[in-house]
Parts: sequence; C-alpha cells; structure tokens
Amino acid sequence: MLLLGKGETEAEIRQLVTELGLDNKVVMLGYRTNPYPFIQNAKALILTSDAEGLPRVLIEALLLHTPVISVDCPSGPREILTDSLADYLVDQDDEKGLAEAIARMDSSPVEVDERYYQQFLTENVLPKFEAL
Repeated sequence: MLLLGKGETEAEIRQLVTELGLDNKVVMLGYRTNPYPFIQNAKALILTSDAEGLPRVLIEALLLHTPVISVDCPSGPREILTDSLADYLVDQDDEKGLAEAIARMDSSPVEVDERYYQQFLTENVLPKFEAL
C-alpha cells in the first residue's frame, strides 16, 4: 500500500503500521506535487476522508482510468461513484466493508471508461455552469 500526503495523524499511522508488522507492506511517501503518476499506476485509489467538498481526487483518478473506492463521507463521493462504481462506496466507519471493497477490487478490478467521468469533462460542465 502506498500512502501519499501529509496529515495530522501521520505519526499515529506510522506507529500503527509498525505495531501491525506492516512496515514491509506500507510505504508512506508524504506530500507529492505531482501525484498523477502514482494514481495512474495504482490498482485503485482509496479515499477515506471524514468530509469532502468536491473530492476532486476521485474524478482525477477516473480520468486516469484508475478505479476508486471511497467512504460515503458528506458531500461528493456519492455523486461521483455511480453505476457499478457505487458498489465501491462504503459507509463511514465500516472498516469491514472497506476491507471487503478493497478485496473485491483486488480480485476483479473495474475497467474505468468514459461513462464514469463523462459528466465531469469540460464540454459537459461548462454549458451547465453557463446556464446558471
């Protein structure tokens, strides 16, 4: 597992990784100015935020044809994970459900195509914005 970013709980996560004996399975790279190569080459992107406005990283992953798994935090993921991706939207605080979604994606990855991100393309967003 590759973890990108910095956060308030980084030290706790590092400690937990060590306590669980996962040092050889979890790599924490910290903040990266360009995460796209990591996202594009990932088997899946997993978002575990407590809250989001517009979780742009989910849209970016889909544009890179990377499947996504997300907790159903307030505002955003439910509107992005549609069709068969809705099966990878997990209730908050459902660790077992998240683990099951990861296992499903690992054994049978979703092929991301334009239907998952079409609504977010410029040519589809701008006319709606201008109509407002």
